[in-house]
Amino acid sequence: MTRYVILLCVALLSSGLARADEGFDQLRKQAAQARKDYMRAFNNASKSTGNDTTTIDSSKLPGDPMQAFVEKFKQYADAHQSQPEAVDALIEIIEHPATIVTSDPRPSVRWAVERLTRDHATDPRMKGIIQNLTVEWRMAGRDPVMHLFEAIARSNPEPAVAEEARMAIPAVPYWEGFCYGPEAPSAAAEKSMAEAREGFMSIIEASPDSRIASRAKRYVFEIDHLQVGMTAPDFAGRDADGRTLRLSDFRGKVVVVYFWSTACGPCMASMPRKNQLVADRKDKPFALIGIDSNEKVEDLKTALTDNRITWPNIFDGRSNTGPIFQQWNVIGWPTIYVLDRDGVIRYRNRVSDLEGAVDDLLRAMPGDRQGRQP
Repeated sequence: MTRYVILLCVALLSSGLARADEGFDQLRKQAAQARKDYMRAFNNASKSTGNDTTTIDSSKLPGDPMQAFVEKFKQYADAHQSQPEAVDALIEIIEHPATIVTSDPRPSVRWAVERLTRDHATDPRMKGIIQNLTVEWRMAGRDPVMHLFEAIARSNPEPAVAEEARMAIPAVPYWEGFCYGPEAPSAAAEKSMAEAREGFMSIIEASPDSRIASRAKRYVFEIDHLQVGMTAPDFAGRDADGRTLRLSDFRGKVVVVYFWSTACGPCMASMPRKNQLVADRKDKPFALIGIDSNEKVEDLKTALTDNRITWPNIFDGRSNTGPIFQQWNVIGWPTIYVLDRDGVIRYRNRVSDLEGAVDDLLRAMPGDRQGRQP
């Protein structure tokens, strides 16, 4: 009798979920179309600066439609509570709290993260959410995100998902302490980086030869050698013609190290601006060095020709697995480092005015040319 009742309940629940899933799929499609329409308006209001950034005329933008959809996804998650189907709705809230996210934290994202922690830490779909929240943890706040990662690392049965959570725990303070320059890291940023380093070292010490340890080692190298104010470590590679190039070859010049790929739309859109950056400073102690991450050297050769690129480029190859890409722990394209004449890192990643940053360093101030040593 008990078995019959259980089977009957499961059957009824399954039929209800089928109808709910159909409704959810329709809701998700409607939300996707609303985002698409909004992004069309956003693009019409956007103007590329040609320098990996855009400016927005907000007067041309309609209201963001996602606020209404977030409430509908919350209702769906509430209706399904601890059932796996609720994860779909919670993921939608976290990944699309707004079409364009402009403020942190967001109460709806925090609510969704807390629900995932309470009910779904064992779900195999958590890997994508971990990767999203590792960088965008401010959308929910540090504590809720850390609690989610700890719960996943502790209880998720999928090894790859649990590993991602273990890496994410020290990655949150890493991003919290990330310094873009030109000012040196604050005391609070250095404290966060020290916390991140300790966490990554714990991973390494627990299993030195594991795959997760090799990932953690790259973060430790970056923390120890690639912070604003440190002297950049040397690297070497071959250009499209097989000639060896070293970063140290350019010591004495202001140097922009530019990680890019033809698969990166913003990278390719900025190439005319990069060419102009070099041309305007051809008689000054300045160099732009590209680190290309295409699969084949022929792809680099084609890109150099098609985009009239004459500044030096190293073929690092193999997408995101090239040796320089790995050593410098590059996470995505474009990634930019700006070094002064002494090889000291003054900017990294977000450089809204690259020309201005370069020109400031070309007017190098006496007595401000010593970098922090790792």
